[in-house]
Amino acid sequence: MNYFFDLVYNEQVKIYKRPRGLVLLGLLIFINLTVAVVMRYIFADTNFTFWDHLNISTYLIFVLNFFCIIIAGDIVSSEYSSGTIKLLLIRPANRIKILLAKYVAVIIFAVLVVSIHLASSVIFGSLFFYSSIFVLDSSFIANILANYLFGFFEIVAIGTFAMMLSVITRSSVFQFQYQYSY
Repeated sequence: MNYFFDLVYNEQVKIYKRPRGLVLLGLLIFINLTVAVVMRYIFADTNFTFWDHLNISTYLIFVLNFFCIIIAGDIVSSEYSSGTIKLLLIRPANRIKILLAKYVAVIIFAVLVVSIHLASSVIFGSLFFYSSIFVLDSSFIANILANYLFGFFEIVAIGTFAMMLSVITRSSVFQFQYQYSY
């Protein structure tokens, strides 16, 4: 079991060592900052509250789907394209354990992305809409948490499908190559 955790750790290092993983997380924070600035200064006459900002930020969860598709689609296909899958397969782990470690790494990435999205929404919401933080409405809070929870399940389902396609086709979701024969 310890070897499995080493495989998951290895996959996590691969995700964040490449610039793509950090760029996606930085882009997520930038998108949340942009939404907060637009809500505060462009729609200044609307009187948005902190809770309105969190509610609107739940509509950005569909962007997180694309981030997870990129990671899940590339986590297997990059191993095949660079030839490093052979190095993994000569180790004492079988193919199922390697693919399961990659899948767990995708799930951990989804948890991290949703957590960063929620945390940055709370931080930017409290910076721009600080006067309405303590005006609580329990049904509104439950609605926001339910949107994040269902959004997380959607991200996991879409990430699972993207990883499945990547394993079956051995190519990334965005890198289909067509060969024409004449």
